[in-house]
Amino acid sequence: MDIIKWIKEEKPIFAWTPVIIWAVIILVLSVLPYRVTPQLTVSYLDKMLHLFFYLVFSYLVLRSFLRAGRKLDYGEALFALILGGCYGIVIEVLQRYVPGRDPCMNDAMYNILGALIGILIGRWILWQR
Repeated sequence: MDIIKWIKEEKPIFAWTPVIIWAVIILVLSVLPYRVTPQLTVSYLDKMLHLFFYLVFSYLVLRSFLRAGRKLDYGEALFALILGGCYGIVIEVLQRYVPGRDPCMNDAMYNILGALIGILIGRWILWQR
């Protein structure tokens, strides 16, 4: 069997691969001990990183729906927001168990805000398809 043909036929399965890879990247970066992560000298840079990572996450969720053959609607947007928000909260809670890291609800709020911005950008870019 031709692998390319098989991937195209199994499109819904592979459509979610970017979301899974991005979620793993977020997880790995979030559970590194404090002494391993670089020290940020600009106080708001940390918050901007939270926004960026979850913006990309929710955008990838919407894009995966499209690639899986679903039409984007408000249900998909709500799912992306809930998934991104819950994942961001879980990651913050996990940091309680990482040496030198502490959970921060401000970070969780920036994660949720990033997910919301990613949905708005996704709506602007992807809904037009």
